[in-house]
Amino acid sequence: MPNIDVNIDNFIDHREVSLVGRDNGKACLKKISSSGINFQKLEKTNDKIIIIFPNRIVTMNRSFFLGLLADRLVELGEENFRNKYNFQASDHLNHKIDGFIKTGILEATQKQILNG
Repeated sequence: MPNIDVNIDNFIDHREVSLVGRDNGKACLKKISSSGINFQKLEKTNDKIIIIFPNRIVTMNRSFFLGLLADRLVELGEENFRNKYNFQASDHLNHKIDGFIKTGILEATQKQILNG
């Protein structure tokens, strides 16, 4: 199966240098979905989904990342998510993303325990 690139630059304001807020992450996901990109479907037809963050993005917070990808992370689990999704970003952002993935799984697990 092939890889597919999803360039976040196509779905955010070109003046943005930081990506923050869960609502903004969800809004970005909505724009991506509106363009016909469905991550769940892409997972079935592609080996890797490469999400590209433009070089001008200097920071991103956990809320934005989870607004964008929490559903995929929770459904796939950490290992499968890491195997399916790659991020083309600065070293700084990639380091932050690594922590966001761990935190996202921890938060999801806590919610499942509390609600289950």
